[in-house]
Amino acid sequence: MGIRAGTAPHRAQTPSWSLHRVLSYLTFEGVPLEVCHLLQKALFLLALATGYRASQLAALTRHTAFSSVTPNLTSLTIFPSPAFLAKNEQADDRIGPLAVPSFLRDGNFHPLCPVHAFVAYVEATRGASPDHLFYNSRSGNPLFPRSIARLLCRVIENGDPGHAPRAHSVRGVAASLAFLRTHSVERVRDLRGWASTSSFRTRYLFHSLSPTPCVAMGTPPSIPQGPRGRHMGGRGRPKRKGRVI
Repeated sequence: MGIRAGTAPHRAQTPSWSLHRVLSYLTFEGVPLEVCHLLQKALFLLALATGYRASQLAALTRHTAFSSVTPNLTSLTIFPSPAFLAKNEQADDRIGPLAVPSFLRDGNFHPLCPVHAFVAYVEATRGASPDHLFYNSRSGNPLFPRSIARLLCRVIENGDPGHAPRAHSVRGVAASLAFLRTHSVERVRDLRGWASTSSFRTRYLFHSLSPTPCVAMGTPPSIPQGPRGRHMGGRGRPKRKGRVI
């Protein structure tokens, strides 16, 4: 009797773009910051810090009931508008708010701190309606899921060109970094409300990702020791202003 070969388990493919280079780009070192830069920075860092899909990011608001920063800016508690249901949510079974910690270095906000990026962007666009968080910096119109996804891809292309990125891969990167830091599939599953750990393992767990200095899915960064700048993966590529949106 022959032995039937089983199907090899599917493994999520690690994105070809470099997170280190994208984060290096987002420091905007030596670039006079305009609203378009603050938007790119806040959107990408919050996408990493929350692990939200583009639809969830588009459903974020400025209402303090759903986006609140502690007085000393040590954390941001955030969740989408209650009028929005994610695809893995039900009206009586919602994913709870997420506490996003600040990212500090030597007692100061790190250039990649998502809480500081949120505050800076909201302050620069304080005339906007509180019903949405992200707005097109040219037209002033709210950014909806498709525009959010396009802008995430544009940030990746600006930081590490030539890889045809997918916006949803940012969610996988965030989840994988959270797993590297917690070593708990169950905790990552509960953080983002997946129905099972197998969904995370097969679709979002990137095995070749290296430790990276950023807040990821509510987990604080772990910065490798070494010469200043080494945690960014070297100098990376030259900073560019990127396109305005």
